[in-house]
Amino acid sequence: MRSKMLFLLSSFLLLFAVACGGDSEQEMCSVAETDGMTTVTCPDGTVVDVPHGDDGSGCTVEDHGDGTATLTCDDGSQFEITSGEEGPQGEQGPQGEQGEEGPEGPQGEQGEEGPEGPEGPQGEQGEEGPEGPQGEQGEEGPEGPAGTSCTVVPEDDDAARIICEDDTEAYISGDGTGVDPAEPCTVEDNQDGTYLLECPDGSSVVISDGDSGGTGCTVTDNGDDTGTVTCDDGTSGTFPFADDNGGNGATGSDIEITDFFLELDGVVLTWTVEVTNHGPEEATDFEVGLYFEPGGEPTVGDDPFQSETLTLAPGATDTVSNFGTVDGLPTGTYDTYALADHTGVLNDPDMTNNVAGPESFDYVDLEVDLEVLDFYVDVDGSTITWTVEMRNNGPGETSGFFADYFLDRPDAPPVDDPNIIGDAFEFVDGLDAGETRVISGELPDVAPGTYSSWIQLDEDQRVNDPDRSNNVDGPLTVVVD
Repeated sequence: MRSKMLFLLSSFLLLFAVACGGDSEQEMCSVAETDGMTTVTCPDGTVVDVPHGDDGSGCTVEDHGDGTATLTCDDGSQFEITSGEEGPQGEQGPQGEQGEEGPEGPQGEQGEEGPEGPEGPQGEQGEEGPEGPQGEQGEEGPEGPAGTSCTVVPEDDDAARIICEDDTEAYISGDGTGVDPAEPCTVEDNQDGTYLLECPDGSSVVISDGDSGGTGCTVTDNGDDTGTVTCDDGTSGTFPFADDNGGNGATGSDIEITDFFLELDGVVLTWTVEVTNHGPEEATDFEVGLYFEPGGEPTVGDDPFQSETLTLAPGATDTVSNFGTVDGLPTGTYDTYALADHTGVLNDPDMTNNVAGPESFDYVDLEVDLEVLDFYVDVDGSTITWTVEMRNNGPGETSGFFADYFLDRPDAPPVDDPNIIGDAFEFVDGLDAGETRVISGELPDVAPGTYSSWIQLDEDQRVNDPDRSNNVDGPLTVVVD
């Protein structure tokens, strides 16, 4: 039993040596048995005598975790044991196997900043900033002189007529036709409502047309067929007066045809003429005539094919228009002219711009024969519905024409008067050769009564129809209750 106890005690001391701060390299405590006592001697000089138990039982060790332990034996004896200090390091044992890789160490400190790299490319231009505030308005300039406003009316060959509000005026030649042909003055339209008058002596002036607020000027008659234009801005010019106006205070009108055109629809020829009065006086009750195949440019005294009367104030422009039939003409090309004041009633010193032309048109003689086949009416209250059946008996295609309904006539409408118009009418857009067609129209709000009604085809003679006797039908007795 004792050897067993000694074995247990030795084992305990071995374990305690390891548990009390030692490692495998520490020196162990030695155990010596004497009579009735076991002596434990440790390298740090600690000596503990442990008596043997009487009954040979063992002892127990309680480790306090602080380097000390209590040895308690079965016979009630206790001993405090202190861990020995670490002994000297033994010889290095053989290298063990490489352990597993440890965890990654902490990141090292940031290194020093490297040298500056090359300059990068220029970025795109940024958006335009907002518009700055508007500057303050400058001070108003001084008011110019009042002056007299003048009107400049351009004439042929760079000449002009100047008419001022102070009743002074002049007709200034720009082609050297005045007294001093070697030094003519010119008139240039600035296209902004003003005119530039320039003379060879270096003088020049800008004159308003009366609407654009140009400089004010006055025209002075020099008594030698010249006039001096003096303006409020200090400029002036001396201009020769044209021979055909007798100097300052020129009178009369100057008529010009500024546009002339034709329109042919079937056998109806419509003509339009635009006329302007460039003169200082009104052009009163003069005639504008159309000349059909006159054999050349017409002159004053020639009788026109048609004419219209017109009156124009100074500087005014107006248009006249009329139409007539060319029915019966052979196929061909025809020339026309327009002439203003063919009777010569105006005081117009320049008649060269009173004529226009020639304007030409082509005419094809397609003979047709319109015929009314049937004509009847229906009455519903105060509304009359009229119907006509027609046919083109001719070999040619017709142009467009009208069908006219006459509510009440004592006799048939005349076939040779293109200026009579029915109470109601409908347009027919042409008939082919041999074609038959039915059309209807209405006449509303007819008063109660009994009427004698007629129908007529191509009343205004748009179609070349040599036989118009069958273009008319009637009378029909129509009763409206």
